[in-house]
Amino acid sequence: MFWEYSTYKKEHKHLFANSDHNVEILDVNNFQAIAIIKGKENPDYRIVYNFITISLIFFMTSLAVPVYGLALHTTSSQLGLSLSNFSTEAYTKTWNLDRQLSNYLHQYLQEFIQPKIWQDFQFIAVAKGPGSFTSNRIGMVAARTLAQQLNLPLFGISSLAAFVWFQKKNYKVNEPIFVQMKASRGKFFGAIYCKNKPENSLNIILDDTVMLPKEWKKKLHDLNLSCQPLITPSKLGMTASSVLELAYYQWQRGKRPHWSEVMPFYGMSVFN
Repeated sequence: MFWEYSTYKKEHKHLFANSDHNVEILDVNNFQAIAIIKGKENPDYRIVYNFITISLIFFMTSLAVPVYGLALHTTSSQLGLSLSNFSTEAYTKTWNLDRQLSNYLHQYLQEFIQPKIWQDFQFIAVAKGPGSFTSNRIGMVAARTLAQQLNLPLFGISSLAAFVWFQKKNYKVNEPIFVQMKASRGKFFGAIYCKNKPENSLNIILDDTVMLPKEWKKKLHDLNLSCQPLITPSKLGMTASSVLELAYYQWQRGKRPHWSEVMPFYGMSVFN
């Protein structure tokens, strides 16, 4: 006969000492159980196999609702859109629109998400800059409007962080990654990140800012860093998938930012 999970956990508490998961038994009937597993991060159904039965995995999987996210990247001449349920489905597409972004963004968004509908998404992510002033503003307005109308969390992700994450396989854990993007007036945007765990997320050593080359040289010297800069290309739409992945990491951590909290980073305005 199927035992109560609470009793099982009490009798085998040594197995749960380091577990962040809680299992809520919804129904036990005719030797079958329906349950929900809850964790601080992404639900892990494999853990149930060790504690209950294969049949429980079947029922839990059938009950699971996938988390779909949508990302917009408009900070360069290349529009990038990405959607995923972070399990079985992931799709990214780019368009080289340059100055035609405002004319086609909404059309391509509507076409891109099909056959899904807007109500299928649980959150939206947007590249917040740095990058092109006009393109950044267009994407930010679109993302904020969608999040407001759909009542969804909106994650603003640095364009520099997204590019670093796109290149993450080329770097070791805790290795400083100095990323650089050309700005105006002889300056450039820059930041320093590092991977905190394999395939996890990024730590910020130095947040996105803009400086003259000599100022950056001094900053790197003060931080005792000698890393070569990772230079961003002119087209960044292909990193929309990285925007989405970094946002999903925050989603897993329980963050649900309101759309009004997300502002663009221009590096030379009151929004920075």
